Amino acid sequence: MLRLCLSLICVALPLGPLFAAGPNWQKAAKEAGVLIAKSRRLGGEVHARKAREILEPWWDLEGVPQKIRLQRAMLLQRDHHFEEALADLNQVLVHDPKVTEAWLMKTTILCVSGRYDEARKSAVPLFALATPLLAVTAGTAPTSCNGSLAESYQVLNRTVKNHPGEDQGVIYWAHTALAEMAVRMGKKMVADEHFRTALYLDPSSPYLLKNYANFLIDAGDPSKAASLLREWRDYFPVVWMRARKALDADQKEMHLLMAKYEENLRSKSDEHGHSHGRDEAVYFLEIKGDVREAIHQSSANWESQREAADLLIFLKAAIAAGDEVGLANIRKWVAERSFEDVRVQELLKTAG
Repeated sequence: MLRLCLSLICVALPLGPLFAAGPNWQKAAKEAGVLIAKSRRLGGEVHARKAREILEPWWDLEGVPQKIRLQRAMLLQRDHHFEEALADLNQVLVHDPKVTEAWLMKTTILCVSGRYDEARKSAVPLFALATPLLAVTAGTAPTSCNGSLAESYQVLNRTVKNHPGEDQGVIYWAHTALAEMAVRMGKKMVADEHFRTALYLDPSSPYLLKNYANFLIDAGDPSKAASLLREWRDYFPVVWMRARKALDADQKEMHLLMAKYEENLRSKSDEHGHSHGRDEAVYFLEIKGDVREAIHQSSANWESQREAADLLIFLKAAIAAGDEVGLANIRKWVAERSFEDVRVQELLKTAG
């Protein structure tokens, strides 16, 4: 959800002080902004890495211009350096408390980190600064995870219907959020309708394609998931392998897909690149059957990012590994936050 939220951020901050950055920082910020947008849109490492290289001369400056500070926060959050990103966002907001983009990004980071009370407070300024649907979409993200799932769904769904003239990108985000809430409520048909509406609004969104494909596989329709991802399979290798395995792909094909994926993992490790622990945990648990590595990846990922999908794979790995400490920690976390997800509840019952 974080990347999806950030796709709505148009970097339109007041330009910062020249003394801190020299005469060419405006050009650098403009070029970096284009690359960050491509990175969010297309995924992968190339564009984000180039943006970081462009901003490198100003990266460690105390008096970095606010526009570059916000871009730095975007790149930091992308690599799950959430505390550093929040520090930058707080500085932006000290400089100008009316920067909608900073409040939106701060709210989302706090939410995906499982800091729901803080996320709710951070969303409040959006109701004065942003459009109604954007504010409600951001505001219901933490409440839906903190004891008010059904109510949050109803509020957001009603707001979508009452504001048909909102920006298409915001409507797309709202329907994606509604789909994810419906999945957690166990309402598969409702979730599918929201996913398809969002897909109509943005048929090439990487975030949506990946999430909808995973939903279809879990719902027992891997053939539809495979058709959806066929042209994108190199972008989502783990989801593609899930679909192919569910369709009983032959052993040779699976071995080739696994070898290619693990080669890319080694390449990222050698280059100190960013990797997504959730995807790796899913791979090791569901594709390779390496329970020990799955619990390692999922628990490490859980330390930084705590969305429903992160919790789900951590829970599955803990059950498979017989990790009683992990299971106890998950039960405690779910109970303390009144976190609602029928999939999680069913698995916890299974775990005994």
